[in-house]
Amino acid sequence: MTLTLQPPNLAPLSVIPKVSHKIVNNPLGFIKRCWPHVTLYKEQREIICSVRDNEETFVPAANQMGKDFILALTIIWWEMRTRPSRVLATSPQFSQLDDVLWGELRKLIRASKVPLPLKSTHMLVRQIRNDGSIIEGGECRGQAVSKGEALLGRHLPRVTDDSESAAYYKRMGEIGIPVTLLAVDEGSGMEDEPYDKSETWAHRRIVIGNCYTTTNFFYRGVESPDILRPSGKGYHKKTIRIRAEQSPNIQFALKEIEEGKEPSNKVIIPGVKDWPTYRRQLKTYDEKQKTIQLWAEFWEGEDLFLFPREALHKVTELPSPSSSGKIAIGVDPAEGGDNTSWTVINSSGVIEVISKRTPDTSKIVHETISLINKYKANPADVAFDRGGGGKQHADRLREEGYNVRTVGFGEGVKNENSNLRSKKKSREAQEEKYSYKNRRAQMYGILSQLIASEEFAISHKILHTQSREDRKSLYDQLRPIPRLEDSEGRLYLPPKNKPNPNSKATTLVELIGHSPDEADSLALAVYCLRYPARKKGGAIV
Repeated sequence: MTLTLQPPNLAPLSVIPKVSHKIVNNPLGFIKRCWPHVTLYKEQREIICSVRDNEETFVPAANQMGKDFILALTIIWWEMRTRPSRVLATSPQFSQLDDVLWGELRKLIRASKVPLPLKSTHMLVRQIRNDGSIIEGGECRGQAVSKGEALLGRHLPRVTDDSESAAYYKRMGEIGIPVTLLAVDEGSGMEDEPYDKSETWAHRRIVIGNCYTTTNFFYRGVESPDILRPSGKGYHKKTIRIRAEQSPNIQFALKEIEEGKEPSNKVIIPGVKDWPTYRRQLKTYDEKQKTIQLWAEFWEGEDLFLFPREALHKVTELPSPSSSGKIAIGVDPAEGGDNTSWTVINSSGVIEVISKRTPDTSKIVHETISLINKYKANPADVAFDRGGGGKQHADRLREEGYNVRTVGFGEGVKNENSNLRSKKKSREAQEEKYSYKNRRAQMYGILSQLIASEEFAISHKILHTQSREDRKSLYDQLRPIPRLEDSEGRLYLPPKNKPNPNSKATTLVELIGHSPDEADSLALAVYCLRYPARKKGGAIV
């Protein structure tokens, strides 16, 4: 029997024997009719019903719990609800989207006992009429994205009519039937911007994934309380956590143990974590692996920070550096009420930090010249942050004969040693280029490595002194910076400031309490020390 959609609104399941509810109100009935061999466990049932009823659904999941399977089922059900309806399925990794999620979609469409009016091609599922013609706008697209622009333009208006389904959503406090869905797989690896922008068109959003290190929307959504609608029916935001022990296979084994029996290793639901696997992982996984992959929780250990507490303590125990050898100076000019900060270093550690307000910006140039002369530094080893007026200060110094450098924190990572002939150095530089997402991550990553080496000293006085009562010490600026990796394994940092007023991204300013001026000047100095200056168009870079 063919499942017939009734345009333009919802398809009644009454055309299928033994099912009397409409699809929109009974996704479980739809699944049972189309895939009678499929058994969903409690949390999987909750997930698909949550997408029906709640605006945002966050699913932190343990490994091997069928998260891609239930996400694929949810997408197909959504595509069968209205004519047209629209889904954007996305993941930070194309391979995850193509091989795993889309693989599940293709298998489910083929395996349905009721022929579904859907046409599946590579990364696209189209709604079709009974005569095989395409329904304009009715589709599910798969797209790996990292930029917000790629998630725009998916608008479809809600269906507003006098149907039972519209009345259902009216009772929930919504005007019209939701028809657009954003489905995010591997939410830990996706950036804030594309997700934030999807709010302009997505009537429903589901985000599923493992609890890998992140400070993004997935972490905030999972860790924040559920938000009930004012109507008291449904949620603005709902979290459904899937832990490994919630697997019916493991539940069955635990019940056998409780009854004094030896576990039979019976598989209740294929494809979901079984008892022998769970038992082995309990014995072999470390605490971090258990937390993420079994308990579906975010790990809060020291390895999540770019500057662990122990490493920062050890740098204060090293001998204080002398002022000999090659000197590098990082300068972070003031913006607004921030401090201008200068950090002087050599290969052995931090020699001096100066941080103060500079309402008279001419003093920034004078102070820099004073430090260059004091430490007999090569101006080419002095770097200004290009933002906050840094370029203008550098230009003034160049006019006075001090050919200093400027560095943009937001620039892409460049092959700094591309002019070197050594194949080994060129290869190392190329590898480093693909280790960091941008220049800020590269600079702080290098600083983190230097501090971890236990060969770079920062005295207790320099590390813990506050320049003003309203500002944190260098220690307190470095300590909260998380160690984050994107889907390609590149190190990245939270943005310094909000990329736009509506952004929900956690920023460095929010983590620290103010701009990380002293930390930035130290990162600039370390960058200068590591990479020799070179000329480009007559300027030092």
